[in-house]
Amino acid sequence: MDCDGLKKALITDLDGSLFGQAASVFSQAEYLWGNQAHGVGDYRIPSVALSNLTGQQINVNTSYPYRGISRSTTCTYQSSWQMYFCPNTIDYRMLIIESMDSDTETRRLSPVAVMSDNGYIDLINGPQDHGWCNGYTCQKRISTFMSLIESGHEYEIFFSSTTPIQTRFRLLNSDASIKTILSIYYDSLQQIDVYANNIYVAPINRDMSSSSLILTDQINNLSLTNQPGSNYFNR
Repeated sequence: MDCDGLKKALITDLDGSLFGQAASVFSQAEYLWGNQAHGVGDYRIPSVALSNLTGQQINVNTSYPYRGISRSTTCTYQSSWQMYFCPNTIDYRMLIIESMDSDTETRRLSPVAVMSDNGYIDLINGPQDHGWCNGYTCQKRISTFMSLIESGHEYEIFFSSTTPIQTRFRLLNSDASIKTILSIYYDSLQQIDVYANNIYVAPINRDMSSSSLILTDQINNLSLTNQPGSNYFNR
């Protein structure tokens, strides 16, 4: 796959001084999608993203018919820029996804699929190997992935390998008005602890009368009105 840098550029005009109106402009991340010479296409979508919770294969083109960074119908493609122009929209942010495991440089997690609630799939490759060992690349790449998302939407995130034990998410240059819901796939039922700003946040379906982690049968009613770090453990 190509490097992500040129596919994850974001310009936010807050006051209209650049574009004549408040707007967001971002890269055509789906550029050359389907071109195997560039290693990007539906065939690179992680296999775990191609089935539902019961293990049945889904038609990805029906559930997610669009490719690239999620966007509304008001966004228009500017061919001379190779970017999308979204007027009166200033709530796009860069989401940093980091593996904090000890094997972050040696275990390959990408492509990482970021799949939005409005039907988009974006694939992220991650940074290249910048190290040199005896005249050759060291074949070490940190597992840090940069995605562009829009506030107010829900995103599912799938790794091509086993989900890291410790994963950190950060929204750059964001305040409390920027909110999103992330769903992360795990292939085991091990206990998952969520921390927001280094403070533990219990799942909303935890039985708080128990000193150990016991989950109730409460349905998932997480919404953007919940406090930061609110989470639901779907068994």
